[in-house]
Amino acid sequence: MNTILLSLIVCTVYGFVVYQIMNYKLHKKIDNKSFLRGVKEEISSLITQINETSDRNVQLLEHRLDKLNRTLDEADRKITLLRYELDRKIDIPLNEDTLLRDAHNIVKEQIQGLEPEIEPEVEVTIIKDEGSSLSKRERILLLHKQGISSSVIASQTKVTIGEVELIISLNRG
Repeated sequence: MNTILLSLIVCTVYGFVVYQIMNYKLHKKIDNKSFLRGVKEEISSLITQINETSDRNVQLLEHRLDKLNRTLDEADRKITLLRYELDRKIDIPLNEDTLLRDAHNIVKEQIQGLEPEIEPEVEVTIIKDEGSSLSKRERILLLHKQGISSSVIASQTKVTIGEVELIISLNRG
């Protein structure tokens, strides 16, 4: 009876130990399952956020692409208008003689617009003749008194404009 009792005690202890081991493993599996469930939820949340972010980025890119296409269309329209205007203006046949004549006339008009009004050539010629006996200083002062500009006096007397203006200002002072 002792052996039965002893075997019953050993079986009970063995059963208790097995029960504790199984209980520990079962709780561990349950904890692992809950941990895995948490990880899965976190991953699905991250995937959702990534999808939302990529959708926003795609929408931004589409908006910018539409804006760029509108800008390109507007630039194409402007280029077409400019080509049309250029074609209308180029309808005149181009030959070298016409271009040279036109360029010469334009330059001539611009030069005439830039030239200061000069006293009649007769007076300058007379001064040149008289100027041969006069010094450069006297010639400059005489031309200035007649109202001729400093640049013309400088070209007539072959002196720089600065020297002409210096002589005139020294004479005044």
